[in-house]
Amino acid sequence: MLDPLEIFEVFRPEAERPPLSRTHPLTRTVCVAVLIAMPLIKGEFWWQVLSLACAAPFVAASGGARKPLKSARAAGPLIALIVFVNAIVTGDVWFSAGMGVRFVALILSAAAYMASTDPAELGDLLQMVRIPQSVGISFTIAVRFIPVLASDIQNIAAAQASRGHRLDAGGFIERARRAIPILVPAIVAAIRRSESLAESLESRCFGSGRRTSFVEYQVGRGDTLLILYLAALAAAVWWGCVR
Repeated sequence: MLDPLEIFEVFRPEAERPPLSRTHPLTRTVCVAVLIAMPLIKGEFWWQVLSLACAAPFVAASGGARKPLKSARAAGPLIALIVFVNAIVTGDVWFSAGMGVRFVALILSAAAYMASTDPAELGDLLQMVRIPQSVGISFTIAVRFIPVLASDIQNIAAAQASRGHRLDAGGFIERARRAIPILVPAIVAAIRRSESLAESLESRCFGSGRRTSFVEYQVGRGDTLLILYLAALAAAVWWGCVR
């Protein structure tokens, strides 16, 4: 059975660090920004396939395609809807297929980045570019909360299913009504976690001064390879713009 919450699988941390996670966060972020921009430049089918092929090394360096592919599989119904709607509106099968490939390329690139990037690195990166501390910590906490809340929803859904509650019965309105016994406990759990988090931040005197980090990010051999890869991507983007 297709689980929509699998799209959040990339946010779950793993003990083993993939090769991409050992690069500088800024280099990694610039690289994924180019990979995300690449499919958006042109709409032709061949360009979308090329964009997907260019994202393959980045996905492989993120520790394999297992997590990104799980996210893409969870978004399968949305991808099918995009292809279907474009086919009806434009009547162009190749263009519609290209839009589906574009969405897959975007998901894989973003999922590979999140699978190889710790939320703390995102906070440090925002601090490097002079983003206010409150904004950086809010973004970091939001990213950390995603897998926690997804796990809570899965546990609540499993508990309700053990009591005979079914989500897949009836039409759209009926299914929306049946989701209420899951959404209400999930919202309550999120509020409780936020209260605990606020107390934790207050006990650590958050906001009393500028946040410091004991981690010093270095540019290594992996960053050199990533920069060369980024240069090749930039050349491909330039070629696609002028062609």
